[in-house]
Amino acid sequence: MLSKDLSLFLSYAYSMFFDDDDDDENITITKIYGFAESVVHRMVGDEFKSHFRLTSTKFEGLLTKLHATKDTSGHVEKGGTPKMPLEKEMLITIWYLVNIESFRSVANRFGISKSTCWDVLYRTCKLVLAMNNKYKVLWWPNRQRSVQIIEAFKRKGMPGVIGAIDGCHMRLVAPVKHHVSYINRKGYHSVLLQAVCDNRLPFTYVYAGQPGSLHYAVFCKSDLFRRIETRDITFWDNSHIIGDLAYALHDYLLVGFKNTGYLTLQQKNFNVILNKSRVTILLLY
Repeated sequence: MLSKDLSLFLSYAYSMFFDDDDDDENITITKIYGFAESVVHRMVGDEFKSHFRLTSTKFEGLLTKLHATKDTSGHVEKGGTPKMPLEKEMLITIWYLVNIESFRSVANRFGISKSTCWDVLYRTCKLVLAMNNKYKVLWWPNRQRSVQIIEAFKRKGMPGVIGAIDGCHMRLVAPVKHHVSYINRKGYHSVLLQAVCDNRLPFTYVYAGQPGSLHYAVFCKSDLFRRIETRDITFWDNSHIIGDLAYALHDYLLVGFKNTGYLTLQQKNFNVILNKSRVTILLLY
């Protein structure tokens, strides 16, 4: 399920994080060499995390899983120019994904061409998807994990909860085509990110790419909604996810009571408990 959603995100990313410097194609620009090999290797602690949004320890853990996935994929490198080390490819990909920079800027920083930068992004993201399938890092909870999640939310006062859902705007450079569609209510260009997380904060579902001008509730457009409707995924023990009032009430999606000025004490208390339980997803934005 999640592999398809992430693949959709990559297709959106490929079309919307456009090359904003086509006019400079014939201009020779001095590249920076040795950034990944020398400068990044000297980054420690918070400095590395400030640039790549994850610790160097977690980055090494990610590389270990990616190497294992690549080694067991049966992929054989073809002849020609050898590909750069996977470590550098992942540094390029993560830098691009977490920093608002053009492809020209990222390519120059890592001493490669823009076309190589595109190839690296596409190749490594496909490998990340394969790794996710192998290790189920981002995955809808199975029966055993669901029992643990439900019990954790129950201790917060909300019984039968398997996750919390919410969305946010991800800022992006204005696309060349249909850029008005991506202007959100706050006046800047964005795409919508929607996610579900469990009680321990890891995402169990991600969907991204819808234009920022749409309402937060892109739930009905997501692959998760379709798979729920077709009973392709399971809400164990009659559980449900919880969200805010941007979402419509369903058997599997619980929201609070809209405050019209006439809420009962019980309804107000329910809203308080639900909002406290939803803090798990809010902490991730």
